[in-house]
Amino acid sequence: MKKLVLFTIIITTLLCACTKKYAFSCEDVTLYYTPNCATIDGYVVFGDSATIRVFRQDIDPQFQHMGVKVCISYEEMGEQLLTAECMTAPMIKITSIKAK
Repeated sequence: MKKLVLFTIIITTLLCACTKKYAFSCEDVTLYYTPNCATIDGYVVFGDSATIRVFRQDIDPQFQHMGVKVCISYEEMGEQLLTAECMTAPMIKITSIKAK
């Protein structure tokens, strides 16, 4: 009986831990998709600032437009600067994106 109670407590604890929802933290940006640039796929402008980051990855077709207001989470790619005929800016990897 004690083993059954202990087993039930352990399983319940594990199930509760696995169902924990993590908050999606994101930054408000304006996204510009620029497939005509040879070395980048687009860039983002953060909020009302002039901070610009470029990215080089495929994104969902619904966001492949110029001036789309979105919320992204991303990873900085270190000190790697991309120089394109379009612009020079630090590179990011967009890990998630959602419409505003």
